[in-house]
Amino acid sequence: SKGSEQEDVLLLTEGVRNQTLPVILCAEEDVEGSHGASIGQLDEATLFYLQSRGLDTPNIIRILSRSRLQAVANLIPDEDTKAHVTELLENLHFEGDLDES
Repeated sequence: SKGSEQEDVLLLTEGVRNQTLPVILCAEEDVEGSHGASIGQLDEATLFYLQSRGLDTPNIIRILSRSRLQAVANLIPDEDTKAHVTELLENLHFEGDLDES
């Protein structure tokens, strides 16, 4: 068996922590696995680029968060489920104030 896992974590506010724990759960004896992780906050260049086009930080966070979730939804093979998840993402509202620091 071969397995691969890739995480892409966007930390939206200060003080948020992520604990990445790669785990292989299988009963096979001959297993090959790989794991990668990209964890961080919005980089200053991306933030500046989008701000220079008139977007404020809360909208930038909303757009980038939705795009990452939509990329995962696009991998859903069942078209009805994919459409349902996409509709949920289109109606997603963030609650509370987002830290603009």
